Amino acid sequence: MSRPYTALIDYHRRTKHHFHRYAAGPGYLDWDTQPEPFRYYQGAPRLPLRRYEADPNAPPAFDALYGEMPSAPVNAKTLADLLFHSFALSAWKSAGGSRWALRCNPSSGNLHPTEVYLLTDAVAGLSQHPALFHYQPYDHSLELRAEHLSCDWAELIAPLPSSAALVGLTSIVWRESWKYGERALRYCLLDLGHALAALAYSAACLGWSVALLPEVAPEKLAQLLGVDRQTGPEAEHPDCLVAVFPEGRVNWPAVADWRLDAAKVQELARHLRPNPPNVLSPSHRPWPILEETAKALHCERIEITPPSGRAILPLPQRPIGARWLIRQRRSVQRMDRVTPIACADFKRLVFRLWQGGLPVAALGREPAVHLGFYLHRVEGLPAGLYLLARSEAGLGLFRQATSRTWRWQKLTIFPEELPFYLLAEGDVRELAKALSCHQDIAADGAFAVSMLAEFEGRLKRSGWEYARLHMEAGALGQLLYLEAEAAGLRGTGIGCFFDDPVHALFGLSDEVLQVLYHFTVGGGLEDPRLERLDAYYL
Repeated sequence: MSRPYTALIDYHRRTKHHFHRYAAGPGYLDWDTQPEPFRYYQGAPRLPLRRYEADPNAPPAFDALYGEMPSAPVNAKTLADLLFHSFALSAWKSAGGSRWALRCNPSSGNLHPTEVYLLTDAVAGLSQHPALFHYQPYDHSLELRAEHLSCDWAELIAPLPSSAALVGLTSIVWRESWKYGERALRYCLLDLGHALAALAYSAACLGWSVALLPEVAPEKLAQLLGVDRQTGPEAEHPDCLVAVFPEGRVNWPAVADWRLDAAKVQELARHLRPNPPNVLSPSHRPWPILEETAKALHCERIEITPPSGRAILPLPQRPIGARWLIRQRRSVQRMDRVTPIACADFKRLVFRLWQGGLPVAALGREPAVHLGFYLHRVEGLPAGLYLLARSEAGLGLFRQATSRTWRWQKLTIFPEELPFYLLAEGDVRELAKALSCHQDIAADGAFAVSMLAEFEGRLKRSGWEYARLHMEAGALGQLLYLEAEAAGLRGTGIGCFFDDPVHALFGLSDEVLQVLYHFTVGGGLEDPRLERLDAYYL
């Protein structure tokens, strides 16, 4: 086997949680070295962006995002809207003299390793030339990193349309390893998927679309985004580039053919401003395995496959506004043990998970993550263990890999072609709780899920698939978050689960399929001790 494949398999095995031990972590939280949650470039010119809070019924409706939408023009106002509904602060909370910010894109432990860069042609109100910006969520602004005076944008972006913009995503792994130790890289990659999905939903509000680009060579990306001179534990790992298509539909052939010319990147890098990034922590605890594993993700290009579309399920459109819903999303801490999810809402949610459209289509490949459901309180459906296979190939893999005898009963509420199966009927609340690191929240909601990824075969194709599998799981988590909100419920991602016991439950003994993420949805409870403050009250 290749060295990257071996390194990634070893890392994944090493960072599994078990009933008898957890993956290596710091053991305690060193509050003196807690990372600063906001990266900024000292002395960089800052451009404030327009912000506004939409009414609950303001168009477009959330359900309308899954269909055709009129496209908004590209200007300073719409780019501000794109960032405000994807990566901006959504609220502050405070308790006991401490306060912390929440964002539209969720993050493991609210630690936010993901940094966002915008590379765009000249836009009135932002720049007279093609420019690179770093997005600053603290005050919803753009920090100017470079103005490319001699850049021919159409030539740089071709064969993508000249109206397209690029969003670069990077990760500061230290922000996660400070709390989670060796498992931190998993969480950074899940957060990356949430970020991509948050961008996709925000773009859809404008009638735009987004797509992951095939160029993932870290040296090129680091130069293009101006992070190649960063060193040490706070250095940003360049993860990916995302194309934003203001015309609406993604031009998948152009995406697959797009290349980042090294000479052009070097020329652009000459215009980088010298403003240094701020220091996040006074000292750091090293986790060498994280840097070693990040190197195993290195790849020049990834394969892009236009996702196959599936029919849209005809369901009534709910009147709730998309922008309001996106900014109201919260990660719930406790469930009420009572509230069910309505059958119509669950049906819609499952169909969208299977459909492969918004937001997971942005990943540019066929589905590779499937969902095991623990149903507790779904109206009209028996409690039990279920499977949603998001592709025929995935269903075949599961059938071949599982050693257990299942019921394999399809439900009449779904179309025949939708592969959602009842595997075993019964109360699975304690099971979901036990497998989710004994957390009550996995048992107290309407349902929980285990996300099972096509693992071994995908990693043999490319080490970067380890990142893309986690990104797919994170994107599905973002879908679950917003669908829960639209149903009047709350959701939360669960990064702590016992890996191999989950595999044992589903009868999986090898590495054909591996669990990457847990999630739960239900009736949330607010903590009365917490005070909520507006996102930009300062």
